[in-house]
Amino acid sequence: HCNWDGITCGSTTIGPGARGMDDDDARKSRCHGKMDVDQLLDIPCPPKTAVTKIDLTSIPRLNGTLINNLYMLTNLHRLNLMKNKIKGSVPASFSEFKKLEFLDVSDNRMSSQLPRNLPSTLEEVWFENNNFTGHIPHDFERFKNLRFIDLSNNQISGTIPGYFTDMSRLNSLVLAGNKLTGSIPDFHAPAMDVLDFSDNKLTEMPDIFPPDLSELKLGSNKLKGPFPNLEVFESLD
Repeated sequence: HCNWDGITCGSTTIGPGARGMDDDDARKSRCHGKMDVDQLLDIPCPPKTAVTKIDLTSIPRLNGTLINNLYMLTNLHRLNLMKNKIKGSVPASFSEFKKLEFLDVSDNRMSSQLPRNLPSTLEEVWFENNNFTGHIPHDFERFKNLRFIDLSNNQISGTIPGYFTDMSRLNSLVLAGNKLTGSIPDFHAPAMDVLDFSDNKLTEMPDIFPPDLSELKLGSNKLKGPFPNLEVFESLD
């Protein structure tokens, strides 16, 4: 049985709405016994279109796979399932979401290739600490409003796509702990604050980094060549 803390129906939120929960007692009180992800469509919001946010994090027995018809929650703009035991892939049907802005399946057991055809409305993508494979899709170029993306600690290969450098709102790009190769593209993005490409197999430095970075991590690669624009050090914490 679940009491659905963390579900928002319209403007009313049941339980917390933060990215994660730190209170052990709160976590333990939310579900009793096994809960499968397919129960998400049993959310007690009349009608289902009233569901705007789902924050179900750190539930010890939340498992299963993401169901194909979750997009029936047509007004959902936040889906946060971090720190559970969800496996499998992100369904192709997620492309049907029209308002989804926040997607977090980090710290689970996802093991597919990175998903294609995610909704272009996404502003935050948190996929870290899973077992995603394959290249970073060209499809991600559609995320014109993307602000945060974390794909760290997966099994992602290939190169860093150049389209990230053209995302004017992108604030944080974290790709650490993968198998990325090749060069780091030139970054001109004015909003960029955090770049983390550490623990990969990158070999070539860019000609330029964003001038106002507060965090830049490049360790544990195979980088060579001179460091670009040294003024970037003035802004680093």
